[in-house]
Amino acid sequence: MATVNSFETASGRAAAAGAVDLLIGISGMIGVSGAARDEEFRARSAKCLQSLALGLPGLRIAVACPAASGAESFADSEFLTYEFSDGAAALPWLAAPAAYRSIAKLAESRQARACVMLSADLGAFDARSILDLARPLMEARTLSLPIYPTGKYEGLLNCGVLYPFARALFGKQVRYPLPLDFGIGGGMIARLAAEGSRQQAAVVWPSIEGSLGDASMAQVYVGARHVAHSEGIDLSTVLGSLAGSLFEEAEKTAAVWQRVRASQALPVFGTPEATIGESEAVDVRPLIESFHLGWRNLQEVWGLVLPPVTLLELKRLSRLPAEQFRLPDGVWARVVYDFALAHRLRTISRNHLLGALTPLYLAWVASYAAEVRDVDAAAAELRIERLASAFEEAKPYFVSRWRWPDRFNP
Repeated sequence: MATVNSFETASGRAAAAGAVDLLIGISGMIGVSGAARDEEFRARSAKCLQSLALGLPGLRIAVACPAASGAESFADSEFLTYEFSDGAAALPWLAAPAAYRSIAKLAESRQARACVMLSADLGAFDARSILDLARPLMEARTLSLPIYPTGKYEGLLNCGVLYPFARALFGKQVRYPLPLDFGIGGGMIARLAAEGSRQQAAVVWPSIEGSLGDASMAQVYVGARHVAHSEGIDLSTVLGSLAGSLFEEAEKTAAVWQRVRASQALPVFGTPEATIGESEAVDVRPLIESFHLGWRNLQEVWGLVLPPVTLLELKRLSRLPAEQFRLPDGVWARVVYDFALAHRLRTISRNHLLGALTPLYLAWVASYAAEVRDVDAAAAELRIERLASAFEEAKPYFVSRWRWPDRFNP
C-alpha cells in the first residue's frame, strides 16, 4: 500500500509534548461486555492498529473512546477516553453529536493533524476504511466523507430525501450528507470543537458544516457496511427525525443556500466496492396501499401544505393501477420543498406534519422500486442522480415559496 505522508512536512512538530498525527474517535458506547467479546474486540483493535502503523509509518496514532465502553482493550496503544452519555437515544445520529464535540476537543488539545470519526457499531473500524478516510486529509483536505457500498434498495431515505435536498440547497454533490463515519482536519476540527457554536444542535450534518465553513471537501469510497438496528423504531420516527433536522438546517441557513446556484462535484478518492448482490424485488403493493390510505385520511392536512396543482397530481396518482404507479421527480421534489416550508411556518404541528409526509415518501419508494426492478445497481444509481437533478431544477420554486409563501397559498 502506498503511503501518503504529507504529515511529515511538520517533522519538527513531533517534539510537541503529547501531539498526535491521527486521532481515531469512536463516537459512542461500544457496548463491549463479557470476557469472550472483550477478547475478540482486543484482537480486532490490535490488528487494525498494527495495519495502520504499517500503512502510516512514523506517524503517531491515538484512539479515543467513551469511558467504560470496553476501552481497556486498547491497552497496547495510546488510548484516550472522554465522558459521554447517550441517554436513551435509540437513533445513532441523535447520540453522536456530543461524541463528535468531545472527540474534536481531544483532537484539538493533542494538536492532531487529522481526526477520523467512526460509528460506535465499528462497521468502519478497520485499517483500510480509516486509511481511506484519512488520505484526503493528508492532502490538505479538511473534510472527507464516505461513499458506502449499497444495493439499489438500500438507503432509500438518503437517496430520496436527504441527498437530493442537501445537494440542491448547499451546492455540493455529497452522496451521504449524514454519514456514520467521516474525517476532519484543520479548521473543521476547531469548528466541531467550538463551544456554543451551531454544532450544539441535536444532529450534526458534516457536509453542511463543511459547506458553511468553506471546507475543502472530498468523498472516499469505503468498504464499511453498517447494520441498521430498527427494532422498535417505525419509519415515521426515522423519517421525522431526519427530515425534520434537515428542514431545521434549511431554516437556519436560508441566507446561505438561497445564493447557491447549481451544484459542484467533489473529488473522489479510491475505487468503488464490487456491486452488492441483487436483493429480491420490492413488493410495491403495501407501499401503494399506504399512499392510498393517506390520500383518504390526510387530504385535509395535505391541503394545508401543498398547492392545488400538486394535489391534482396526487389525485391522478391515486387513480393509477399498481403497474402504472409512477411519481414524477419534479412532483416529489416540490412535495419535499413544500413540507420544508410548512415546517418553517409551523402550518400545523411539526410532528403531525412529518407524519403526514410518510405516505408520500412511501409513494416515492414504490415508484422508484418499480422503475429499477429490472436494472442493475449502476443504472439505479443513475436514476438517483436524475432525481437529484430534478431537485436542483425545482429549487427556484422553493426559493420563491420561501420568500413569498402567501403567494402560493391555496
